[in-house]
Amino acid sequence: MMTGDSEELGAAKESIESDQSDWSLMGDWQRIASLLVAITYLLLAPVLYPADSWSHLVVDFFMRTLACVFPLACIWFAEDLGEYFRDGNLFPEITTSSRAVFVRIGGWLLLLLPFLIYLLIRLLDSLYL
Repeated sequence: MMTGDSEELGAAKESIESDQSDWSLMGDWQRIASLLVAITYLLLAPVLYPADSWSHLVVDFFMRTLACVFPLACIWFAEDLGEYFRDGNLFPEITTSSRAVFVRIGGWLLLLLPFLIYLLIRLLDSLYL
């Protein structure tokens, strides 16, 4: 009787562990690369766009950190975010789940967008000088 209970408990524990998202960085190059890109962005932004005062620097750092959260979530948890859909009164409605690859690509585009805008500005400045 005890053996059956312990087997059921072990199966339930494995089910709960498999349902939870994986937070580990080992073996997933995209998580490591995206974290390095976000940290580099946060460290280089004050150099490329200097703030006028200390308070502006703190607020700028806070806003840039918040801007990195959603793209990192799309890259790190693409499978979980891709499974989300809502078929209701919300406009626009998301009626089917998305492929995790597309969610991850969207996260990379959003994460690299400030860098791409910076390159575009530099290119336009060099063309019109």
